[in-house]
Amino acid sequence: MLALVFPTGASISHTDRLERPSRDPEVTVVLERELKLPGDVTTILEERDCFEVFRLIAITEESWKVEAVRFPKLEFDSWLESQIRKIPRPTR
Repeated sequence: MLALVFPTGASISHTDRLERPSRDPEVTVVLERELKLPGDVTTILEERDCFEVFRLIAITEESWKVEAVRFPKLEFDSWLESQIRKIPRPTR
């Protein structure tokens, strides 16, 4: 888990976040809808290159502090190869 740099620091301003086009607006909507009290956790969010889950650490009228867990997406072939390697080979 990491303290989220969102978008440029560990704390995020409601207005700064809304004015920055670099963050997906759909993520902004989910964060504002689901993170109301410290300890609240979002649903799993799917980005093009990763999955993310956010947890609210602290909130004031000016800012939010959140933690995030990010899991990068793997190419299907890479994932499949890693899964095949986990399958035990039959012994004769």
